[in-house]
Amino acid sequence: MSDPSSAPLLNPGDQIGRFEILKLIKEGGQATVYLARVALADLPAASRILWHLKWRGASPAWIQAQGLCVVKLAAPGKRDSLIDEHSYLLQVRGALKPNEVPPHLVSLFSSPDLKTSDRQRGLDGIWDSSFQDASGRALPYIALPYAPGGALDGLLKQRRYRPLPPATAIAITLQLCEALDFLHQRVDLVHHDISPSNIVLAQPLSAFVARTPACALIDLAAADSPTHPRLRTIFGKSTYLPPQRLTKTIGIIPAIDVYGLGVVLYELLVGQLPQPSTDQVTRLPNPLPPLRQQCPQLSQELADLVMDTVSHDQRRWPSLATFQRRLADTPEAAAAPALRGPLNGRAMAQMLVGLVAVLLLALIITSAVIVGSRPLPAIISTPTTGILKVTPLPTATPTTTPTLVPPTSTVVSSLPQPTNVPQIAARPSP
Repeated sequence: MSDPSSAPLLNPGDQIGRFEILKLIKEGGQATVYLARVALADLPAASRILWHLKWRGASPAWIQAQGLCVVKLAAPGKRDSLIDEHSYLLQVRGALKPNEVPPHLVSLFSSPDLKTSDRQRGLDGIWDSSFQDASGRALPYIALPYAPGGALDGLLKQRRYRPLPPATAIAITLQLCEALDFLHQRVDLVHHDISPSNIVLAQPLSAFVARTPACALIDLAAADSPTHPRLRTIFGKSTYLPPQRLTKTIGIIPAIDVYGLGVVLYELLVGQLPQPSTDQVTRLPNPLPPLRQQCPQLSQELADLVMDTVSHDQRRWPSLATFQRRLADTPEAAAAPALRGPLNGRAMAQMLVGLVAVLLLALIITSAVIVGSRPLPAIISTPTTGILKVTPLPTATPTTTPTLVPPTSTVVSSLPQPTNVPQIAARPSP
């Protein structure tokens, strides 16, 4: 099952360690990412889990009950990168106070179904697979929490790259500011790969109820420490890195993440970045066009902040604290940040189910009203036996025009005559 010449690829139903693979999420240069679950006895069929996720969504409690997680398997030649990422995740966990959750930041997956005896000695939350790299070393894999909302770049694609409402884009960016502040100040790490593909939604957006997206920053594979740098190669996407970092003019500093966050905010406000272009002399990406040229309806305060942050002039870069304060003070930040999701197949299915439920309820109510308006059958009690006898009512027949028949003696005489009734003498005629 090991092939050093190619990246390992697992199929749904395959088992890796204590995890069962459900589907492929993303295949990248650093690692292959899968949706998986803790493999236990008497589990529901994997097809049921995938159907539930596609058509009904998933609450955090349901995800936990199903043991769902993300398995990240290192690609050949990237073994050390995944081990570094795992060590950074341990640093994140070590920086937490008791019962504290990292703010909008990825963490290691934990489950009571994973016993400590299943873990490697000396490593917490990382395992060796049966795959090997070219040197014969086992390729490691780690488990991370599952976010069913998908990545932010997927949301932009679903929206056909239409701009997010400014208040929503600002709310997402402020959440990421909290994650970066925790990472910079308490973990002593620079993420170094801020981009929409590394920002995930905790839950899919509803097409019917507007909600503020809850986001988390993931993927610490390119991270490094400003005080103890160890990477010699520049990782990350060049579009979201300042040119000073691409030329190694600057080292590992927090401003790299602030620059990338400014590019992400620009992208959310416009819908997509302009077609990338490079300077013919320096071979570096050209600066982004002015934001108000793309979105003239935005306030000058917001446009100035974004353009300062993504400027190629390092003197204009705000610190993370300044960026966060200026962003919260923009006029757009005061608006409601709630957003509805796109009307996709699941939303249409939910709408159809709701419509069918309403129609069935209306049918039940109508039937109850009709049944309630009919007269009940007569119930006659027989004194001798005490048994209730139900006499059905006559069925309705079409009415016809009555025929008047003059009374005759025959009709009168056929009527029963009362008995024991005193007779009244006839009054004499005048």
